[in-house]
Amino acid sequence: MSDISLRKQFDYSSNLYRFLCQYPENDLFYTSHNPILEHPADALRKALKNTYKVLKQLSEVDKESYDDCKECIREVFNQVDSFYDICFEILKCFFDPSNKKNIKNNKDWLKENKINCVNIFTSNVDTHSKFVSEINNLTKHNTWNFESFTFLYNKQIAIPSFYFGTVLHDKSIGPNQDIHKKWHGFQTGFSYDFIIRKLIAHIFLYQEKLFKCLQTTFPHIKLTAEKVNEQHLNKDLFELAFNTTINFLPNEYELPSGIFIKQNNNYLIQYPKNQRNKQPKLISWEINYNIETNPRTNKISGVLPYFQNIKPKQ
Repeated sequence: MSDISLRKQFDYSSNLYRFLCQYPENDLFYTSHNPILEHPADALRKALKNTYKVLKQLSEVDKESYDDCKECIREVFNQVDSFYDICFEILKCFFDPSNKKNIKNNKDWLKENKINCVNIFTSNVDTHSKFVSEINNLTKHNTWNFESFTFLYNKQIAIPSFYFGTVLHDKSIGPNQDIHKKWHGFQTGFSYDFIIRKLIAHIFLYQEKLFKCLQTTFPHIKLTAEKVNEQHLNKDLFELAFNTTINFLPNEYELPSGIFIKQNNNYLIQYPKNQRNKQPKLISWEINYNIETNPRTNKISGVLPYFQNIKPKQ
């Protein structure tokens, strides 16, 4: 588990952003690459801004609007995946391209040119980034399936939710088991609250692990107390996660997500960590889901998350 802190004395900027701003610009190689790269601090700030924008939209979208929700989910996973890719562009800025293989993909460039610190970074984050990249690759397809539903706890707590669908053997749609793992034999889905908190924790994890990687590779750079203008983007991300309720689907209390703590005017992020202690006692649950019948056969079939298979009408 990683404990990541944002300190008030540094305006809640991440360690990574401070490092990128304080690193001697003359020792960076972002203008030596072809094509020319952005200054790494500028690249990080833009990526943070874009990521916050789509996550904020997801938190505010009308959960009754199918098309808007589907588009927000697509944009969120695409942007978080892009944030991960930006980490390799940032890392590339620290290395002279002279006498090195010219490879377009930044991650491949680092690996093929045997820049070992990339392995330090990927070994710490690839398990988490895979979760995002697999869903992002799915949503790039023209016909990807998105199904929304509402889970109701004990007749009082309504949880807007969704799942990524796949075509089952009987041609109906059910949760994609490559993404949604079974829980006590039931198919599962995702709540919006869980996804928002989990993905924001990813962003903090990527930044902290990249900072540790750079700090290890360039130990002569010591962070100073100098403040940097990061536009409070990390603070905004933290506040968005902190203010997102922990009303999860039953299995999500057992899955890794972020713990967001305010402590002595500083912020603390713990990831990965589950929310088992927040899980309500389940007495009953219901699902509100639009079930369609085949107009030709007047039959229904398929799988509902957290319920057994729907039996065809006889």
